[in-house]
Amino acid sequence: MNFTEQLVAMMVAVLVADGKQEAEELDLIRSVANDLELDKNEVEACIAAELAQPHTIKQAARGIKKDDKEAILSACVAVALSDKYLCQSEIEMILEIAEVLKISATKAILQIAAYVQNDRSILIEGNDALHMDDAIEIDEE
Repeated sequence: MNFTEQLVAMMVAVLVADGKQEAEELDLIRSVANDLELDKNEVEACIAAELAQPHTIKQAARGIKKDDKEAILSACVAVALSDKYLCQSEIEMILEIAEVLKISATKAILQIAAYVQNDRSILIEGNDALHMDDAIEIDEE
């Protein structure tokens, strides 16, 4: 697999992890590919191929250059968060990708945390923490 195929395979794995195909997630995959100046036709062909018959994460990770690993993980995190909702299955997929890329789970979680910290509109499945619209009441005595 070449870099485009590897990148798209891993991002599509995150896209489908929650059982949904969100337009925002597909747009983010295309945006990342465009930012990296990848061939648009090849990217579209890779997306279609991965949606039809996905590679395993291990297959996609074979031969990835060390310098590309963190960029791929970051792109996968961005896909998971592009619809402003992070579910457990997406977290599990990101951690699986990190493991295959030999990136620590801690580093992967910190990447997620950095995105969420910078965009308080992102909701996380099972998280009841305050969000930007929640009011904090202070008891003045």
